[in-house]
Amino acid sequence: MATREHPKLLDSHLSAEQSPDAADTICFIDGKVDFHDPCAVREFTTSLLKRDFGIIVELPENRLCPPPSRYLYVQWIQDLVDSTNPSYFDEFTRGELGTKRHVSGLDIGTGASCIYTLLALCKRPEWFMSATDIDAFSLSYATKNIEANGFTANCNLLQTSPSDPLVPLEALNLERLDFTICNPPFFASVKEWKASISGEGKEKPPNSVCTGEEMEMVTDGGDIGFVLRILEESLILKDRVQWYTSMLGKLASATKLIERLKKLGCKNWAVCCLGAQHKTRRWAVGWSWSDIRPQTEVARRDMNTKDILPFPSNFTVPIPEITVKSAIDTINNTLIGLDLEWKWNEELQLGVGRARKNVWSRSARRKRKREETEEQLEHVTAKNDTRSNDVALGFMVSIKTDAVMIRWVQGLDQVIFESFCGMLIQALKRLAKT
Repeated sequence: MATREHPKLLDSHLSAEQSPDAADTICFIDGKVDFHDPCAVREFTTSLLKRDFGIIVELPENRLCPPPSRYLYVQWIQDLVDSTNPSYFDEFTRGELGTKRHVSGLDIGTGASCIYTLLALCKRPEWFMSATDIDAFSLSYATKNIEANGFTANCNLLQTSPSDPLVPLEALNLERLDFTICNPPFFASVKEWKASISGEGKEKPPNSVCTGEEMEMVTDGGDIGFVLRILEESLILKDRVQWYTSMLGKLASATKLIERLKKLGCKNWAVCCLGAQHKTRRWAVGWSWSDIRPQTEVARRDMNTKDILPFPSNFTVPIPEITVKSAIDTINNTLIGLDLEWKWNEELQLGVGRARKNVWSRSARRKRKREETEEQLEHVTAKNDTRSNDVALGFMVSIKTDAVMIRWVQGLDQVIFESFCGMLIQALKRLAKT
């Protein structure tokens, strides 16, 4: 399971007592930071980043100042990448489960703070990040911030133009990426942006001052319009990027994006509510044209909007009436007898398997037996050989004291996964009856 951290950076307040070094530069009201004072907000952010991550940033007065909760998005990306390793079977077979992989990400529109790239490299210094922006002024500060934190060797900054691709793999001299991360302009017009700043039409004024420039805040079609451009590029690039992701300012935008993904035939996406316990919420959506699937907790993090949730990739089968050893033996014997790859690790009580097709249904078993009889086993393809890329189902099975946990790791057909789970359920039920 992915590990969720809760750093102090997510605290909503910083008192003068908590940050005596910044007390002279941060404006406090009743012992709390005045979030309507631009200078106070910048000092608050820089103080927390230094305190909690050791990150040093210089933030200009006339560009966006990222709120501390941005780390929630980076953490979700980390978990998304960790739970979708294309080498899951090979690493397990070699006894290297959990081995660190080479990961390359792209920060689209990194801004002056370069916050997502800095947080990503701070937590995962072995990663490599590329970062783009159309604004030379913002990139000059981003460069300073990368250099100040010693990440120059792990980061490639590129200035682009509004007409350039948002995922410029060729310009970056990259063959592929593991993920993109993006905080697009939220507003479709200057009027909409100004209304948000003033609090027009809202019961309460904004929680914090906005220091962003128009190019950072406004784009044609708003956030959904910007992300749909990434989606169109993804239709061409396909799995040259494993995960295309972006933050969205409204749940309605996330819903529109996922509806569009469904229409285009995408069967592998993930959603996350960022700051579910905070006053201000944002949403992140990721989609993939590959068939490696994230854990349910990652793919549906803090979300309860059923219409946009992906199909669960984790299934639990209770085993209250049989011993753990009996359950292990039954699962092993069942899967060993099928025409698929299956490896079991007794120490971890975890197994990994792959199948080219449904080989566990009654009709599939009858067909296989008939073919083997007709050919008298002379020219049958070697059993358990699924080394081709044609994998219909990749799965993990782990045994706990009272349940069997089945994890959908690879594949695009949920019917096959459900059928596989049903087959193991029946095998365990038959054991319980004996």
